[in-house]
Amino acid sequence: MAILIVEDGPLSARVLEIKFQRAGLEVVTAENGRRALELLEQSPDIELVISDVMMPEMDGLDLVKAMRERPELRDLPVILTTAMADADTVKRAAALGVRHFMVKPVNAPELVERARELLRGRRPTLGASAAVMSRLAIDRQAYDEVVARFASAVAGGIELLEQGLAAGTDGAKLKEAIAGLGELADGAGLLGAERVAAALRQTRDAGSPDEAAGECRRLLRELKVLGRALAAVAPPPAEVEAAPEA
Repeated sequence: MAILIVEDGPLSARVLEIKFQRAGLEVVTAENGRRALELLEQSPDIELVISDVMMPEMDGLDLVKAMRERPELRDLPVILTTAMADADTVKRAAALGVRHFMVKPVNAPELVERARELLRGRRPTLGASAAVMSRLAIDRQAYDEVVARFASAVAGGIELLEQGLAAGTDGAKLKEAIAGLGELADGAGLLGAERVAAALRQTRDAGSPDEAAGECRRLLRELKVLGRALAAVAPPPAEVEAAPEA
């Protein structure tokens, strides 16, 4: 999981980067909103955006507006920082759904704690292994097998969605891709992958082809994050294959 800091002042950006790194959090930085959008597209692991308002090329408010227009980015929490907290700026931020607004100079410990609160409030990418094993009444060997199989299904789902989205306006290809995701819902429920489960529901409930494409992009982002989480807990393939049958 990573935090994206969007700040055109290199010294201010570096100070925040150091503070979050010392708090044990991964950080990426961008000098303006346009670069931030590029990083958001490239890095599905970004879970929170902290952005200055006044920046060249694309300011913080325009960045948030662009994020809200993209289904795959619309739910990412945002903290805006600014030296000019005038009523109009605050009103525009609130209209975009921004509920966290801090006036510069920002109190770094307070910003780190607020970021932690927002990250804790996110639905889990993957349930804790101990909790999943207890709920399903299975041992570690069985858990590892389920994780390995689900990881394979996630990889297949990513491939299906990428192919469906690459077809562009071919709605049939996208419907075919969505129809092939059945196994993911079962695995997401078993392993506590709440964000993928929610994205799957919204993808299936999508109406128009444009809406379906948007939801598929959101689901694809979540699957890539989940794939990395599964890779971190999954045993090497050889161990799964060599495990004796119960």
